Amino acid sequence: MIETRNGRLVLGLLDNSDDFPDASSAARARDLSIAWSRYKYPGEMHEHRQLDELLRLACQGEAGHCLVQSYGHILAEVWRPEGGDAPEIWGALQQWIDSQDFLATGHRLMQDGLPCGLNQDCLLVNLDHYRALGRPPLGQPPWWNFFRIGQNANLAVIEFPADIEASLVRLDPSAPEIWSPELKRPDGSSWPEASDASDKQEAFLSSMNLLTGQLRKGIFVWNLESYEDIETPSSRFTPPITSLYTVSAGFKPNRILQTHGFNADTRMLVFDYSPRGLDFRRMLHEDWDGLDYPGFLRKLFRKIPPGDAFYLLWDGMTPDNLDWNLVERRWQEEITAWGGEEALAEHWARFRRIRVDYLSCDILAEHDVLLEQIRNEKNALIWWSNAFFSVHSNWLYRTEERQRFYRQWIEKLAGKAPDLLLYGSDYHNVSVNFYSATEYRDWFEAAIDSGLDDLKPSGLKRYQMRY
Repeated sequence: MIETRNGRLVLGLLDNSDDFPDASSAARARDLSIAWSRYKYPGEMHEHRQLDELLRLACQGEAGHCLVQSYGHILAEVWRPEGGDAPEIWGALQQWIDSQDFLATGHRLMQDGLPCGLNQDCLLVNLDHYRALGRPPLGQPPWWNFFRIGQNANLAVIEFPADIEASLVRLDPSAPEIWSPELKRPDGSSWPEASDASDKQEAFLSSMNLLTGQLRKGIFVWNLESYEDIETPSSRFTPPITSLYTVSAGFKPNRILQTHGFNADTRMLVFDYSPRGLDFRRMLHEDWDGLDYPGFLRKLFRKIPPGDAFYLLWDGMTPDNLDWNLVERRWQEEITAWGGEEALAEHWARFRRIRVDYLSCDILAEHDVLLEQIRNEKNALIWWSNAFFSVHSNWLYRTEERQRFYRQWIEKLAGKAPDLLLYGSDYHNVSVNFYSATEYRDWFEAAIDSGLDDLKPSGLKRYQMRY
């Protein structure tokens, strides 16, 4: 659950399988709804075919609010600057709950000028009021009783505000082109346009087309997640790191080296499915002096222009329209995390003297290529970030496919390097940090055997953080 000042928020998943052309389409829609919710929501989800039964399940716990979504409804995520005017969807939901008193927030359905129900694609219910009113039948007629109860209790059924509404996307169950298996292939082609699609649906599908077509030449110049999980190594770790295996994003590989310790004999292997991402890390290692990162980015954009790479920047920004004030602010935040510009520059001078190798590899489908390079040695670490739970993997692969890739990866990793220490997230976006490959494999196999559930994921972790 997510904490707000007015209690806890739990998610409910409404099974509307009958709205889809076939079971496969419904299952894909369910996967997408769960995955996009998991970017920021780590807690339990309830699921049922009937709204009233779903709310009954939600009422059994301590939650004060329940956000209900039907299959195919998406909580769209975008990367906005921290402290910006427009909060991301979960921040907007928390603010709304903390500032408003309502029985339900959603979209009213009207008939002959009168309310006749609520659109069940997405609605937010105040469970405390719902319990106090004796759990009125929100999912059944007569609808008027529901609105009259709300009116008598001086409680409103109100529409979602604009900042929440902007992130709510309904993928049309009746549009077969959205659910076609052919959409899974990352061939760079456009998704077919749905004839009756909403503007938000078209925008979402266009963004998926862009990302899945471009991420194989993507460059992350910053980390999207914090350093919280790597700041304090386990007491059983004795520096220095012998080998660090890492994806190419941002400064986190270097922060791992700094917090865990390294020397001239430390080896780093950078792996990524984006050759341009590898070019970025190579240029960073060989050409940058650890000072004035905004200045380095200007050189980077000239050397690898936007047409040759896909830069993962804040929502709507490219190197051509980038707000350099934001870049400078983000750079100052990075310097602060390192304890000052001098500390980062000193680290970088030492880092440039170690050996760094580069490997083109898709860790989901081609992890054997990486496994060939991994050594069985003490004090080695690997950080794969959210490779098994990314926009790319969540859109192109079903949940069971991502689970299968992940299970194979963990089994083979433990077999090749039992003592290797792990950092990253699993296929449900649950953190994995600072357990050995064998420790984690044994836990994971037991969890799978006991029926690991995508509605209530769990993990072996010391820190839980969202990617």
